[in-house]
Amino acid sequence: MALAAIDRGFVSLGFSSHARSRLETSSLSESGEAAYITEIDRLKKKHQGRLSIRLGIERDRFSHAERAPFEYVIGSAHFLPCPDGSMLGVDTAKDIVTEGIRLHFAGDGLRFSRAYYALLGDYISGYRPDIIGHFDLISKNNQQGELFDPDCREYVKAATEAMDEAVTGCSLLEVN
Repeated sequence: MALAAIDRGFVSLGFSSHARSRLETSSLSESGEAAYITEIDRLKKKHQGRLSIRLGIERDRFSHAERAPFEYVIGSAHFLPCPDGSMLGVDTAKDIVTEGIRLHFAGDGLRFSRAYYALLGDYISGYRPDIIGHFDLISKNNQQGELFDPDCREYVKAATEAMDEAVTGCSLLEVN
């Protein structure tokens, strides 16, 4: 990736793997995090003068990774606590999200959306990451509006209120 960035005329490149978390199977392990940091440091030295490389991490609301070793942190929410105490992955297969909404939110996608945005706004304003990660992640499985109506007033209000709260902790938004 560093060579491709150089070939395309980039002046800087940031890496951001998923931080350690007991919930995410795609997150780094403790040893994986150490190897990730070592590799990015190696790339920084190797490409010094040609490409400025930054070491970042995407930290989920329920991650337990430390902030200190990273130059920047992307704050995001990949999981939503359900009323029964379980966790629903929002960045997972559509059928899992759909079933989770049915089971834990009485089939109400708007209720699910409100819960997600309340969690995300609160997390970003409190944790204060450097970048807000994929703010509208819940729309990933809602391409045809099957889970909730993204144009309905209540949905827009929930998202807007969450963004208003989030920007008190961070004003840079990732687009991915």
